[in-house]
Amino acid sequence: MANRKFLAGMLAIALALGVVGCGKGAAGGGGDGFTITGIPSEYNGKYAMLNGLAGANVIVGYESNDNKLVLPRIANGKVSIPLWKDKDGGVTMKNTVRYSGSDTGLGVAVNIYDDAGAGGDVVATAAYALVKFSNGNVVKSWSGSLTK
Repeated sequence: MANRKFLAGMLAIALALGVVGCGKGAAGGGGDGFTITGIPSEYNGKYAMLNGLAGANVIVGYESNDNKLVLPRIANGKVSIPLWKDKDGGVTMKNTVRYSGSDTGLGVAVNIYDDAGAGGDVVATAAYALVKFSNGNVVKSWSGSLTK
């Protein structure tokens, strides 16, 4: 029961970070970031955004942000989300750099949207606990998520 409460708390933090604004991301670096496979076909053509904690880093995942948030598109049951962290280690995300760490993420949530700009309601959420990143990358399956 204590593990569920801890996980619920970490998930709440990760989801709450979804309201944090993202600053202009720096170009270059990183690999695929956070990849989810096996996503149900009803989500093909929709868009994904990640929020979470990786070690001491608050991380967010989006495709690009040149003063406009753009999310990666789900295609063929898969999406790869580039990961970003605050350059100064804060939570404001006003000056982001690619995340390339090998930390364990305590809570990571991926929200699915109809709109590429994360507008509108969340269509679905896939949440993961204790995610082990390697050089800023990890692959997870949709079926392995805690919520859907």
